[in-house]
Amino acid sequence: MELPMNPFDFVARMWLGAPAMIEAQRNELGEQIVFTGEELANIIAFVHDSEEQRLFSKDDVPKQIAEIMEHMGAEGDAHSK
Repeated sequence: MELPMNPFDFVARMWLGAPAMIEAQRNELGEQIVFTGEELANIIAFVHDSEEQRLFSKDDVPKQIAEIMEHMGAEGDAHSK
Protein backbone atom coordinates (compact mmCIF):
# COMPACT_ATOMS: atom_id res chain seq x y z
CA MET A 1 0.00 0.00 0.00
CA GLU A 2 1.19 3.48 -0.74
CA LEU A 3 1.93 5.75 2.19
CA PRO A 4 -0.01 7.53 3.39
CA MET A 5 -3.12 5.54 2.53
CA ASN A 6 -6.16 7.68 1.95
CA PRO A 7 -8.92 6.16 4.15
CA PHE A 8 -11.51 6.90 1.47
CA ASP A 9 -9.48 4.98 -1.13
CA PHE A 10 -9.10 2.10 1.32
CA VAL A 11 -12.84 1.91 1.96
CA ALA A 12 -13.63 2.29 -1.76
CA ARG A 13 -11.39 -0.69 -2.57
CA MET A 14 -13.01 -2.72 0.18
CA TRP A 15 -16.47 -1.72 -1.07
CA LEU A 16 -15.83 -3.36 -4.46
CA GLY A 17 -15.74 -6.78 -2.80
CA ALA A 18 -18.41 -6.00 -0.22
CA PRO A 19 -21.17 -8.37 -1.39
CA ALA A 20 -18.84 -11.39 -1.39
CA MET A 21 -17.27 -10.34 1.92
CA ILE A 22 -20.67 -9.92 3.58
CA GLU A 23 -21.80 -13.34 2.38
CA ALA A 24 -18.55 -14.95 3.61
CA GLN A 25 -18.92 -13.25 7.00
CA ARG A 26 -22.49 -14.46 7.34
CA ASN A 27 -21.50 -18.00 6.35
CA GLU A 28 -18.50 -18.18 8.68
CA LEU A 29 -19.57 -15.96 11.58
CA GLY A 30 -23.35 -15.96 11.33
CA GLU A 31 -23.50 -12.19 10.85
CA GLN A 32 -21.92 -9.27 9.03
CA ILE A 33 -19.03 -7.51 10.74
CA VAL A 34 -19.64 -3.79 11.19
CA PHE A 35 -16.77 -1.41 11.97
CA THR A 36 -16.98 2.06 13.48
CA GLY A 37 -15.01 4.91 11.94
CA GLU A 38 -12.47 4.62 14.76
CA GLU A 39 -12.06 0.88 14.18
CA LEU A 40 -11.46 1.48 10.46
CA ALA A 41 -8.88 4.16 11.33
CA ASN A 42 -7.16 1.67 13.66
CA ILE A 43 -7.07 -0.97 10.92
CA ILE A 44 -5.55 1.48 8.44
CA ALA A 45 -2.98 2.60 11.03
CA PHE A 46 -2.06 -1.05 11.74
CA VAL A 47 -1.62 -1.78 8.02
CA HIS A 48 0.92 1.05 7.84
CA ASP A 49 2.82 0.31 11.05
CA SER A 50 5.32 -2.51 10.56
CA GLU A 51 6.52 -2.14 14.17
CA GLU A 52 3.01 -2.73 15.50
CA GLN A 53 2.56 -5.67 13.11
CA ARG A 54 5.69 -7.32 14.55
CA LEU A 55 4.12 -7.12 18.01
CA PHE A 56 0.98 -8.93 16.85
CA SER A 57 0.92 -12.67 17.58
CA LYS A 58 -1.44 -15.64 17.46
CA ASP A 59 -2.35 -14.87 21.07
CA ASP A 60 -3.95 -11.61 19.86
CA VAL A 61 -6.41 -13.43 17.58
CA PRO A 62 -9.84 -13.91 19.23
CA LYS A 63 -10.62 -17.57 19.95
CA GLN A 64 -13.62 -17.68 17.58
CA ILE A 65 -11.54 -16.31 14.71
CA ALA A 66 -8.61 -18.62 15.49
CA GLU A 67 -10.96 -21.61 15.31
CA ILE A 68 -12.25 -20.49 11.92
CA MET A 69 -8.72 -19.96 10.65
CA GLU A 70 -7.66 -23.40 11.88
CA HIS A 71 -10.70 -24.99 10.24
CA MET A 72 -9.99 -23.20 6.96
CA GLY A 73 -6.34 -24.25 7.15
CA ALA A 74 -7.36 -27.88 7.60
CA GLU A 75 -9.67 -27.62 4.59
CA GLY A 76 -6.87 -26.05 2.56
CA ASP A 77 -4.55 -28.90 3.51
CA ALA A 78 -7.19 -31.45 2.48
CA HIS A 79 -7.69 -29.72 -0.88
CA SER A 80 -3.99 -29.61 -1.62
CA LYS A 81 -3.50 -33.37 -1.18
